[in-house]
Amino acid sequence: MNEKNQLLISVDAGRSSVKYGIVRKSGISKNIFSSKFGSVDFAYLSTMTAFTFSEKTDMIVSVDDGDPMMIGDTCEKLLPPEKVMYVTDDEIYLQYVSTYILTAIAKLVETDNSDVVLSINLTYNNMARCSEIKEKIKGQHSVKFYNTKGDVIVNKTFTITKLAPFYQGVPSLMYLAIDENLKFDESYRRDGIIIDIGRKTSDVSLMRDFESVKGRSYETATENVFKYIEDYIYEKEKVRFDTMSIEKYVVDNENIVLRNGVTIDIKAVLSKALEFVSEQLRNKVIEDFGKYNSVKWVILTGGGVYYFKEILKNIFSNLIVIDDCIYSNTIGMCYLLQKYEN
Repeated sequence: MNEKNQLLISVDAGRSSVKYGIVRKSGISKNIFSSKFGSVDFAYLSTMTAFTFSEKTDMIVSVDDGDPMMIGDTCEKLLPPEKVMYVTDDEIYLQYVSTYILTAIAKLVETDNSDVVLSINLTYNNMARCSEIKEKIKGQHSVKFYNTKGDVIVNKTFTITKLAPFYQGVPSLMYLAIDENLKFDESYRRDGIIIDIGRKTSDVSLMRDFESVKGRSYETATENVFKYIEDYIYEKEKVRFDTMSIEKYVVDNENIVLRNGVTIDIKAVLSKALEFVSEQLRNKVIEDFGKYNSVKWVILTGGGVYYFKEILKNIFSNLIVIDDCIYSNTIGMCYLLQKYEN
């Protein structure tokens, strides 16, 4: 809480997950929920006799008295598959991003009618729609949380008084460069590049004096890796998987056994996919930013770090891999709010 008695909150609403944080006296509290979502039929839910629904990670919410929707991993188990989505399409993302952001805030505010100073980060592509997003987010809002019977169990109201948008990945530099006394590490003032690899896009920023002087969004990211594997299997065996299914095999490091008895070595195909997509990303960075060895540092962050970090270490000799790559943008935005709003 700052001197104006406003909550300082940051939200990083990604295509796979929503990360959010708040500045408290004890430090920065952070959390996460899945971006999977689906429509809600309470009558259908009441027919289910056995399922896992955790109110900590799964939610049925209504924003500003709109239709209830389910957010979280459980919606994949409860709803017909065609209604469950990852937000990979830009128009769908822009339609639901305000719901994600306002839901995250509602999970953080402890008292009704709280005033909130909010920071968010947007891809370079979506920053062009920033005024549209601001219009949906600023002002007073109410968020209702339901149980599976359709009863309202929590109703939060709050007002967003100020909104600070950042380019995707830029707050991760602040995660590294701002210390516990909110002072800048001057070594990061020199020219450098941030690569934030998400689900659908990789956002690349050329940084100078702690500001982005050039940026690009590339649709060359984690989704492309899963799509490569999907296409590989179809080309070899004429069997089609979707990328959400492919992701599960990759995360579990589980080979895919097809009905015809053929086994797909998921680790081997993943290696090929990462090499292919990494080379694509490298070529785009060189085309738009020139030889990356001319900069002092290259920072790698985002959920894609887990897949790309080893191969990108061989491409970028001055690569710095952020340790807390999932929350680095969220924490970095909280640092900036502390520094400039207190």
